[in-house]
Amino acid sequence: MANIRDVASKAGTSITTVSKVLSNDPTFKVTEATKESIHQAVKELDYVFNKKTKGAKKYRIGCIMAMTSVKYADPYFTSILSGIEEEAKISNCNVSYHINYDELENPKKLEEMYAMNLDGLIIMETLPKAVLHDIMANIRHVIAVDNYRNIMNSVGFDHFESTKQVMKHLVKRKYKRIAYIGGGSPNIDMYDTKRLIMYRESLRIANLTYDDAIVKDCYWDLDLCAIQTNELLNLDPRPDAIFAGSDSLAQVVLGQIHQHKLRCPEDIAVVGFNNLNFSSYLIPPLTTVDVPSSNMGKIAVRRMLEMIQQNDQSIYSIILPTQLIERSSTRGE
Repeated sequence: MANIRDVASKAGTSITTVSKVLSNDPTFKVTEATKESIHQAVKELDYVFNKKTKGAKKYRIGCIMAMTSVKYADPYFTSILSGIEEEAKISNCNVSYHINYDELENPKKLEEMYAMNLDGLIIMETLPKAVLHDIMANIRHVIAVDNYRNIMNSVGFDHFESTKQVMKHLVKRKYKRIAYIGGGSPNIDMYDTKRLIMYRESLRIANLTYDDAIVKDCYWDLDLCAIQTNELLNLDPRPDAIFAGSDSLAQVVLGQIHQHKLRCPEDIAVVGFNNLNFSSYLIPPLTTVDVPSSNMGKIAVRRMLEMIQQNDQSIYSIILPTQLIERSSTRGE
């Protein structure tokens, strides 16, 4: 007997898309060609779709948020969470439990989470191996967002490629002393992150010298970012460009440049990362990398539903594209 996975395979689409189309979900947008291919596959496979009724069980999913409540408040993470909640709302899911990374130090919090009998869990932060294995032993369906692990499903973007986009842009515009300021994660030192690896490699390819004095780990803390930016601006020679690991950090960097009565990009260029809503309104408008953060959250929920509804134990790493957005904080060609 054919199942929904067979229909999705024959129609060349996802299980979630098949389910939405056959449920006649009015909020789900799909092309007529896709609808036709799904209905044709249903007919050829003699598949019978059991539509959920209004009284059907709502799936309960939880989220392990970013490192601290402060980091959780960063617009990048709230955008991911908004995508999760938006998709859950239309997908028969309740996001019924949130926990921050730093709360995991309390064993009672994990016990509390397990007692919720969650159908699935979305993780937005790197976890210690022991904690992760404990979670996977107690919650059947787990997926990571912007946090690749080869033992679990994940949705994210290519940190190597997106960093390469920034560095190629700066090198092409003849910047030669490019500073970096950012952070790592609780279990990955900043100097071991993919972003720093590609930063160093990009300098090597361009025959530019790596200088540890202009690489700053601010642990994503805005106050420390301000202090370290001042250190960079007081160097002789100072950097001619600063690559900030997030737009929130870049906003701080621009403020410190202004306080030093320097001009951006005439005296020093700035590039951010994330393309947050405010970034085009900064002075000057910020060159940055557009990361599909909300879509990562939405796709995580869709993949979670496939895992729950079909008891799908396959492991997929879903990589979404990024795009460099060129604005006035770096000089033109």
